[in-house]
Amino acid sequence: MQPPLDSLWRSLRLCTVGNYPFPPPPTTVGAEHEPCKHRRRDVELTRQIRRIHTHSGGIYGLPRVHAILKREGIRVGRKRVERLMREAELAGVSSRRGGFTRRDPKATLAPDLVDRDFTAPALNLL
Repeated sequence: MQPPLDSLWRSLRLCTVGNYPFPPPPTTVGAEHEPCKHRRRDVELTRQIRRIHTHSGGIYGLPRVHAILKREGIRVGRKRVERLMREAELAGVSSRRGGFTRRDPKATLAPDLVDRDFTAPALNLL
């Protein structure tokens, strides 16, 4: 009786689909291996994006941060900057989302020094 072909191929370190060698097992696992070049570049870009965002007082968003990086000679895609800003939880201020100024509800109102009177003497009269 012959052994099954799968176990024979496995003992010869061949793939069961064809005569291709199995990929080697990973040699480094966990925190011992160094991050790849792309991830190291992401860390450096995030540091620069955070510097630009902080320097602007947290005002600058994606378009301005990307423009400043381009002006500094750093070639990076807009979507990569967008992803890195999102991962770092950085966002610019937009006036379309309710404006910049928020009134403090605890603050006292300023006194009316002109004594304006907005009551009408009768209905439908100005």
